[in-house]
Amino acid sequence: MDFLPLLQILKSSKSYKKNITSVVTYPFANGKWIDISFLPENLREKLLSIGIERLYPYQKRVYQAIKERKNVAIVSPTASGKTLSFHLPIIEFLEKGEKAIYVYPTKALTRDQERQLKRYSENVKFGIYDGDTPVPKRRILRRTSQVILTNPEMIHYSILPYHTSWNLFLSRTSFVVFDEAHLYSGIFGSNVSSLIRRMKRVFSFYGRKVNFIFSSATVSNPDEFFHKLLRENVEIITANESEKQKKTYIFIKPVEERSTYTETLWILEEIVKNGFRGICFMRSRKGVELMYRYLLNRLPEEYRNKIAPYRAGYSKETRREIERKLSTGEILLVVSTNALELGIDIGDLDVAVISGYPGTISSFLQESGRAGRRKPGYTILVAEKDPLNEYIIKHPEDVLEKPVERLVIDDENEIILKKHILCASFEIPITERDRNVFGPRLNEVVNKLKEDKRLKEIRGKFIPIESMPHRFVSLRNFDEDEFSLITEDGNLLEILDSWRAFSEAHPGAVYYHEGESFIVTNIDLNTREITLKPMEVPYYTQSLEISSVNIKNVYEEKTEHGIKIFFGEVEVTSRIIGYQKRQHFTNNLLGEVPLGLPERVFETQSLWFLIPEKIKEEN
Repeated sequence: MDFLPLLQILKSSKSYKKNITSVVTYPFANGKWIDISFLPENLREKLLSIGIERLYPYQKRVYQAIKERKNVAIVSPTASGKTLSFHLPIIEFLEKGEKAIYVYPTKALTRDQERQLKRYSENVKFGIYDGDTPVPKRRILRRTSQVILTNPEMIHYSILPYHTSWNLFLSRTSFVVFDEAHLYSGIFGSNVSSLIRRMKRVFSFYGRKVNFIFSSATVSNPDEFFHKLLRENVEIITANESEKQKKTYIFIKPVEERSTYTETLWILEEIVKNGFRGICFMRSRKGVELMYRYLLNRLPEEYRNKIAPYRAGYSKETRREIERKLSTGEILLVVSTNALELGIDIGDLDVAVISGYPGTISSFLQESGRAGRRKPGYTILVAEKDPLNEYIIKHPEDVLEKPVERLVIDDENEIILKKHILCASFEIPITERDRNVFGPRLNEVVNKLKEDKRLKEIRGKFIPIESMPHRFVSLRNFDEDEFSLITEDGNLLEILDSWRAFSEAHPGAVYYHEGESFIVTNIDLNTREITLKPMEVPYYTQSLEISSVNIKNVYEEKTEHGIKIFFGEVEVTSRIIGYQKRQHFTNNLLGEVPLGLPERVFETQSLWFLIPEKIKEEN
């Protein structure tokens, strides 16, 4: 579908208030190609049979590096064939009886990649090993699979602690691939770095020297990042050789009398009514549910089955059905959290609507990349009313032309190391030799775990006092408590961590699930169960939170440009003190209700600075 009609449709709509601040178009760009003569005959024939007659030059470099059993990091734009580049050489090793593990950050991406991988190699035996895999099937997969497709949590909770059940597979494993590697930043990435150390430790137990491969579209500091993630040498292969479709970016500032939701709503209406296929990214689960409900209320009957919400927390059947319908074109528009930000093949979408800047250039480009993969595409950013969004729509070149943010992990974070060393001690007892794995801080951390009565020593080896410590270690955040959301008739809706439970499912909260409205009637802090009942109300709720930070220890301090900067240990206390009722569409405040929920306290490391009195006086 051509883009000019969509832009004209938006500008001719009665809802348009001449508030498009910028339109930036990038023309179609040819890719750089090479022939496939460098591949073995069987791989050439397979590629030709599925219509692939040429490859990008970087794919040859990846092929050669993996054939030489090097650790490799691939950094190349969205839809540039990264999966094919690492899978082709691994096929040759699989044919010799070796095994591989492909790690994806989400279940949806895992199943999408299985479909693609089977297209390249129908004779390879793939096995998806995630939380949805039935227990009887798991035993079969361990015996029969050549490639296990899984996620970091399954490696952490299921494979490493029970590695003796996997001995036949792990003793033949040669490659581990981490796809969408840009997600392994911050707390998640710091945990995954320690998880990789534990993986290498178990592989060594089975006499294997495994090569690690990483793949991502957006990494600005690949040398630093991948070295810290793996703690080994990694060959970095970056490329920008792929074919690029025409892409138009539209930046919209909501008019004064409208919220970001209201501005987004009329745009989505026009997209659906005019037959465009698209995705709308909202910044929260509640935002997804509210936008979906608003669309249902505004769209004529014949369009209501052409839209769907998508977010974490839905059942696997619901998620897969939405993915299928979006890919086949049965659904014109999906309203999603960043759960669909990753490289899932959801068909040829015309437009990606981003309701509120996602906070990083990397996320903006990932969400934008959902449209225009194999044909021209649009991205529409609807700004929120805050300084950062205001800046972005005035300076679109900052998200379109500047490098993405540096990825940062703390591979020596003591809090994280303690958790993973404790888990490692359950997998294989900790000894002095593990300094090669966990570094020079091993003895220090082990001694602290002994003082905390988490580890005990038996003949120079350290094992955990409590069995299966993995249960209490979350990879994606510091919050390890979970609450079950249960309807009054006993149906489990979903699981929330305690932070979401307190802020989104407190007593009196309006909670939305797959477009249905519920009221939270009770939260049981002992059983960690939250009870809900179906109810339609003319408002949504917004929690009110107060937080305080107590500085416990200063590790470092320095002065830059007259400003004192500190880094150290802090204690954070937060509490939900009440909630507001706000009217749909207008956001008018209808009332406030106090709550008596307990405080939540956690320790972490923090950076802070002091604002000089002179600057305070000037502002």
